[in-house]
This record gives sequence, C-alpha cells and structure tokens, in this order.
Amino acid sequence: LSPVNVGSNGMEAGGNLNYSVALGAFVVSAGFDYGRVFGDLSTIGVDGAMSIYGTAGVLVSANTQVYTLLARSRLDTTLGNVDGWQLGGGIQTKLPTAPLFLRLEYRHGIYDLSDVGFNGVDATMDVVRIGFDYKLN
Repeated sequence: LSPVNVGSNGMEAGGNLNYSVALGAFVVSAGFDYGRVFGDLSTIGVDGAMSIYGTAGVLVSANTQVYTLLARSRLDTTLGNVDGWQLGGGIQTKLPTAPLFLRLEYRHGIYDLSDVGFNGVDATMDVVRIGFDYKLN
C-alpha cells in the first residue's frame, strides 16, 4: 500500500512554562506548552495541542541560543486524544528590552491515530512557531 497524503493548515495561539539551567555555554530546559488551534486544522477536528518537552542548546553569543527539542505531545480532537512525539529545534535571542526573548522554533510530530480508532494509521505534523518569552529571575 502506498501512503495517502492529506494536507491541512492552521494556526495556534497559546503559551508555555519553561525552566532553564545554564551550564557554561550549554543550556538545558524542561517545559510544558498548550495552544488552541484555529483554521483548517480546527475544521478537521483538532481543538488543541499540548506537550511536555526538553531542550538542549548552546549559546552562540551572549544573547542567542540554538537548541534541539524532544517532546511528548497530545492533540485534543473531536474524536478523542491522540498521543505522539515531536522532534525539532530552534533559536532564541534576547531583545534589547530585557527580559524579553524572541523565539523561532520548528517541530516535526508523529501521532498514532489508533488512539481514535484508526488502527495502523499515523499522522505527521510540521509546526513553525514564533513567540516571545519573558524571563523571570
């Protein structure tokens, strides 16, 4: 059987909580994020997305970090919850008006649709995120 490709676009608005530790030029973090989904993805039944993630990165300058990311993810759908994994990376840089950071991130997700009755069917999702982070000291 050849794979069937179905495409859909959408947008997400949400937030995250993250705790980071700097180890010299290396930075590790753990976090949680949740977002509500809008657009075509909502039309096909995806209501929201959340994940628990970890990152490992390196400071490429005093104010900029490049990192990789691994997340356990869950999609809230009209058929039920769908669990999956996300792998990705990003770049985060401190804005001149401290303590704000600008973040650009890419994630590739793989989800097992047997959770909602489609046995043997996987779905993939590619996500590009742009966001602002506020750092508490």
